[in-house]
Amino acid sequence: NDRGQVEVWSEKCLPPGTVHLRLPRLEPVARRLGVDFAPAMVGFEFRNGQSVPLFEGIVVCQEFREAILE
Repeated sequence: NDRGQVEVWSEKCLPPGTVHLRLPRLEPVARRLGVDFAPAMVGFEFRNGQSVPLFEGIVVCQEFREAILE
């Protein structure tokens, strides 16, 4: 979207050639490797009566999947 996030409502919503990685603390790993990524917004939760986006993992191109997980 216009904020640099990928909205992942289901696996079918992913852009072609990308994969959703749901492990914790992957953003620093992707930055260190110089891999382009986007935070994965998976839904919303309500806090103090306000709707707040809920993020879980990152979205990267499939060719970088193994390098990040390694």
